[in-house]
Amino acid sequence: MLTDYILSFPSGSLITGVLLKKMYEYPKELIHGILTEYSEGVISGLNINYKNHCLTLSSGIYKHNSSLYILEEDTVIANKINFQGAKWYAILEEKSQENNNILTKHLNVKIQNLNNEEFTKLTNDNLLLFSFKHEPNFPSCADAIKTGVYNFLDYKQAYRGTEPTFTPQIFNLVYKKLSSKRKTGNPLDYVIMNEILARGSISCELMRTYIRCSNQSIPTDREHLMIVFLDAISKSQESSSDNDKNVNTLPRNWENESCLL
Repeated sequence: MLTDYILSFPSGSLITGVLLKKMYEYPKELIHGILTEYSEGVISGLNINYKNHCLTLSSGIYKHNSSLYILEEDTVIANKINFQGAKWYAILEEKSQENNNILTKHLNVKIQNLNNEEFTKLTNDNLLLFSFKHEPNFPSCADAIKTGVYNFLDYKQAYRGTEPTFTPQIFNLVYKKLSSKRKTGNPLDYVIMNEILARGSISCELMRTYIRCSNQSIPTDREHLMIVFLDAISKSQESSSDNDKNVNTLPRNWENESCLL
C-alpha cells in the first residue's frame, strides 16, 4: 500500500508523542526512499577546494552504512600543513553522542598519513574519503591523470546501483577532453557527454563499456579504471584523426573513378 501523511495541528491542540514521532520519521523515510537505490558515497556537494594552503570541503550529503550524514556548511579540514613529500588521506572518523534522548552520529574528516596496516583497515571499513600526494591539487586536464597525478581517484561519488563512481570534478575534465574532439570516433562519446551534463558523472559500467569498445582489457581497480578509460578516449581521438587524414589523401580524381564503378 502506498501512503502519504498529512499532519494537522488544530488551534489549541496538544502535540502528542505520536505526532512528534511521525514528524521526525516521515521526512527521513521519504529521503531514504529516494536515495535507497544509490550506492554509498557522496550524494551531493562535498567538493574539494585547495587555495592558499587551505583545504576545504563544500557543504553536502554523504551516505555511509545506509545512513545519511549532512555537512551543513563549507568546512576547513586542513590549514597551513606542509603536504610535500608524502601521501595523505582524508579519513572519516565515526563518533556518536547521546544527549536528552537525542542520539547524534558524526563523521569527522581528518587528514593524516597512514601505514599499510592502517590503510587496509580503513578501506575495509569504507572510511576513506579521498587521498592525494604532495599537494591536493586537481590536474589541469584529463591527460595529466595518465601521467601519474592520481589525486582523488579513490573519491567515491554515489551512483544509482551498488558501485560508486568518481568525483564530478574529474568528469568535468573528461567532458572538456571529449568536447575538444573535432570529430567523434565512438558514438558513446555523445552518451558520456550528455550524462556528465545531466548528472555530473557517469557510471563505472559505462566506462567499462567504452573500454571494451576500444578492445582494451578492463582493469579491476578504480585507479586504473579511470586511467585506461582516458587512454581509450585518446585512442578514439587518434583513430578519428587518422580517418580524416585518409580522406584528405584520396586521389584528386576519386569522384570520377567512383562514377565509373
